[in-house]
Amino acid sequence: MAGEVRPVQHKPTDLRSTRSFDGACLEYESIGSGMPVVMLHGVLANRQAFSRQFAAFSERFRLIIPSARGHDASDMKLPRNYGAGSSDVEDLCAVLEAEHAKRVQLVAHSSGGATAFMFALRYPERVHRMVLIEPSLFGILLPAARELHLPPFERILAAATSKGPIVALSETLALAGDSWAKLDGAERASRMDALLPMAPLLGPHLRGLLELKVTEDDVCKLSPPTMLFYGTASHPIHEAIAHRFRDLRPDLPLNTLEAAGHNVHRDRADIFNAISLPFLTAPTAV
Repeated sequence: MAGEVRPVQHKPTDLRSTRSFDGACLEYESIGSGMPVVMLHGVLANRQAFSRQFAAFSERFRLIIPSARGHDASDMKLPRNYGAGSSDVEDLCAVLEAEHAKRVQLVAHSSGGATAFMFALRYPERVHRMVLIEPSLFGILLPAARELHLPPFERILAAATSKGPIVALSETLALAGDSWAKLDGAERASRMDALLPMAPLLGPHLRGLLELKVTEDDVCKLSPPTMLFYGTASHPIHEAIAHRFRDLRPDLPLNTLEAAGHNVHRDRADIFNAISLPFLTAPTAV
């Protein structure tokens, strides 16, 4: 079954690495064979964010799963132009060059979705199809929505600057709402400890997202066939971004999955796989 989620613990079988434009070492994994599908995770995640897609997707495609800077074994080194729409796009180009991948499909989540969007704007001829999962494109929000939804993210950025990365990490995890609050103290402490190595990324990463300039025209001129996914239990800012996509690009298929949070592809992996795989395998009109 195309959307089946197999209960198999994934272990990396083909880990590779390459150097980016500034010499930073980028780790990535390759699984399967066929047309390349690049999977881009968000901040505080890693390649395992897509583990519930690996089995079904690798039956049809060659998966290329990069680890963003500071995640897994990729270097923490941050360039001056660090950001989802700048250095992360260049890092993606470096991985694609190492894999001799001229034209790809993209499956991308959160800030990885912002990177995929910016890559598709810059290199539309290199993107066959694209699936965006709650892309962090704050720039397309209308002023009223920005005023309503951005303050918590601005407070995290301020905390990273004035109080340090640990406080910023704590406030970031609190944005998960009930799913975080319901954990007992020991579980929260354990998860905090696991994420501490990535905490220094939060301030620079969030600044890059808040400053990323994405216009209505950018959304309107996006040319590769694109499908979007959102969860009903996610942060309200993503619902607002989804509304902007509906208004600006009603032609793009947009799926809202019940009882899914920000990690739609993990929370409802069965439905996500069943919908996205046929989209990625469909021929593109010339």
